[in-house]
Amino acid sequence: MRRWELKIMVLLFVFTAVCFSYNEIIWNQNISLDWNDFSHKPQNDYYAALTASGISYSYTIKETSCDIEIFAVFDRDESWVNYEKATEMLLEHEQLHFDITEVWARKLRKSVLEATYIDNQVLDELYEEHLMGLIIMQAFYDEESHHSLHRNEQIVWEKRIQIELEKLKEYTEPMITRSYHIIVQGR
Repeated sequence: MRRWELKIMVLLFVFTAVCFSYNEIIWNQNISLDWNDFSHKPQNDYYAALTASGISYSYTIKETSCDIEIFAVFDRDESWVNYEKATEMLLEHEQLHFDITEVWARKLRKSVLEATYIDNQVLDELYEEHLMGLIIMQAFYDEESHHSLHRNEQIVWEKRIQIELEKLKEYTEPMITRSYHIIVQGR
């Protein structure tokens, strides 16, 4: 198995685990992560830290509409840091993992709003599609920045993600309401 395939499998597990945690931080542009948010015991000596973040959603179906909430979440219970390797630069790297998650949450909100029809099956399909995009982008980010060690690439990624967040700023609100058009057939 190639190294990037293993990374994607690990990330998929982490993103799935995030959906079942209650000790989460919901992404907010005014709140930055700090090392106290990484409460899980370090899992290996090879990596310095792991950000367990993912996209969480819920929906309520009503008679004529559907309310959908989509969040980028950080799981404190699954995120960890090796404190001997903890630096401010590494924390910025981990924060950007969370910011990338918000980019994909916004992309999912956009797709939900643009869908011609939405139900739980369509929502699940959109979620899976965006989750896979998120996982792939996270893997490329780690590979290209070499987990924050390539400072120039880290800066390129920081700029790229800020541009993406700005482009998607109209999809910042987690709550989406989709109305259904009721067709009444008469005689």
